[in-house]
Amino acid sequence: MAKENKCTIVVSSCDSYEDTWYPFFTLLNKYWPDNKFPIVLNTETKQYNFPGLNIQAINLEESDRHKKTEWGKRLRKVLEKIDSKYILFMLDDFFLTDYVDSKKVDEIIDWMEKDENIAVFSFFRVEDELHSDTKSDKYKGFYLRNQKGDYRYNCQIAIWNRGELIKSLRDFESAWDWEVNGNVRSYKNKKEFYTLMDPKDYIFKYNCENYGVVRGKWRLPYTKELFDKENIQVDFSIRNNKERYVEKNILKRKWKSLLYRINKLRSRI
Repeated sequence: MAKENKCTIVVSSCDSYEDTWYPFFTLLNKYWPDNKFPIVLNTETKQYNFPGLNIQAINLEESDRHKKTEWGKRLRKVLEKIDSKYILFMLDDFFLTDYVDSKKVDEIIDWMEKDENIAVFSFFRVEDELHSDTKSDKYKGFYLRNQKGDYRYNCQIAIWNRGELIKSLRDFESAWDWEVNGNVRSYKNKKEFYTLMDPKDYIFKYNCENYGVVRGKWRLPYTKELFDKENIQVDFSIRNNKERYVEKNILKRKWKSLLYRINKLRSRI
């Protein structure tokens, strides 16, 4: 099978983030000019095209369009409609700032082809709190994550075995739930999770700690400076004039974080 048929780029988004698509795909097109993989845009109802890019928007089924469909269910349904064995997962506000190392991407897919026990190669360095990572002698530049490490499930850019990513999801979970509470489930997963050893040896360079949109608003001045540099026109006032982030949502996240820590302690008793 040709390598371009083995992997699909999945950009996780939603209709309300449509204004991120133009800058996202502009930078993807610029900084990954030799990309050969098809691109799937995961969003509820909208379609999108960008010159020179092979983008297919996969939308909600009609029966789900008039009710709340959680992130986990929507992503699962999208992944089930994809044929490729591997998924290069990205979020819509991870804006590339330098050229992608395509040769390394191909090498990682070759590694995964030869070892069915690999779940994911993540391009974001995650430090474990209570356990040290294991430097991999097999895969240069990557650490093998500890089985009870934090954020083995995370939304940073990564190449996933599609089947493993589907199995990790729960229909009722948001992305945040999956990263936090869902991660406790990963403790029972015997597959191998790898993460980038040195952030400076980036394969995808983007601001992984300062997303482009935070709590529904453009992160300023970061995004303005980036888009000005790249000559990308965006009306920041539209998104940033929306109502401020509701305090109850902050409390909700703190409560979920507490539950996660309780579940972690229980799993280690």
